Amino acid sequence: MIAKLTTEFKFFLSMPHNMRVLLITNMLYALVLPVVEIFMAAYIMRYFADTSYVAIFRLPCIPASSLLP
Repeated sequence: MIAKLTTEFKFFLSMPHNMRVLLITNMLYALVLPVVEIFMAAYIMRYFADTSYVAIFRLPCIPASSLLP
């Protein structure tokens, strides 16, 4: 397992600087976004005192392909 991680890290370091910055930015965004959404949902629930507003807020975030039968 450690050997696989080492090879992945070496491959990451072999990429150009701009690609590394883009990959790190994307990783941070993927890690932080769920936390931000939890706090936004909590704020909406506290402000409106109704969970249906949270569902309405989350509706644009659902991919259209998952709504198809």
